[in-house]
Amino acid sequence: MHYFKTKKSLRKPVLPVMAAMVLSAVLLLTGCSGTGKMYSPEDDESSSNATLSDTGTTGMEAETTAENPGDLPSDPGKNPDEEIRKKSAVLEGTGSDLFTSETVDYYYSFTLEGSHFQLPCRFSDFSKAGWELVLPESESGSTAGHIVPYYSYEFFDAVQTGGSNGRAASSQDDPKRIQLCLANFTDKGCPPEACTVCGITVRSDSGFSFLTTFKEGLGSSLSAMISVFGKDSSVYSVKKYEDGSRVLQYRFSNGLSEKQTISVLAEAEEKALAELMTAETGKDGKTIETLSLYYFKIPK
Repeated sequence: MHYFKTKKSLRKPVLPVMAAMVLSAVLLLTGCSGTGKMYSPEDDESSSNATLSDTGTTGMEAETTAENPGDLPSDPGKNPDEEIRKKSAVLEGTGSDLFTSETVDYYYSFTLEGSHFQLPCRFSDFSKAGWELVLPESESGSTAGHIVPYYSYEFFDAVQTGGSNGRAASSQDDPKRIQLCLANFTDKGCPPEACTVCGITVRSDSGFSFLTTFKEGLGSSLSAMISVFGKDSSVYSVKKYEDGSRVLQYRFSNGLSEKQTISVLAEAEEKALAELMTAETGKDGKTIETLSLYYFKIPK
């Protein structure tokens, strides 16, 4: 709309103005653009696409993203945790001078179904004894291609496949299985079978025989376990729960002699699992029903 501020402006010819108004009305009623072309939604879409940058965003959006470092995409060639995940941590004693590193190693040897193992060990030692991993399925239902990240660990169930003892393989739904903790000490992701076994948990309802270094284990009394591993407060603790069950824990590295140290996987130490023996009783508070050993010592 035109605003006429002076009387002099009223004397201006009004025909061109009226003609322009009529033309505008015709264009509006016919739905035509100024180019003589019918308007369609594709016009807006093609116009928008013409402003897209190579990153798939408009120029304005790309500029905004660049101004917010927290929103910038990471380098696809790098693991986002690569700069913060460490490989090793050091375990050392608390001044009690009870054990050497060799003593701690010895306490993480055990017998499972008649076969002897020493943590940490290769998974191939378990496969030779007739054990097989139960790998998680992908969305497609396949277990192939599972990778354990570098300097990390994961838990997997394992079942018997009919090894040297001749026992038949367990089904996927059979509770007769054990749990293994597999660690990747390399600087690249690797499949579980290529990882190092650093932990094991066995329950009494599995029916498997699982004994520690001194032949105490599943089915043993808690007092018998304590009698062979001791009650020094620097390495030993026991908790009682409302249902009557008890949990016994040993962290033998707390009793390392002066200047003795053990290098372990850093991520495991962050979770207080780098070196730990745990025995859990049932509600009677006496008989061991679950036994776990964890030792993430880095192989030399």
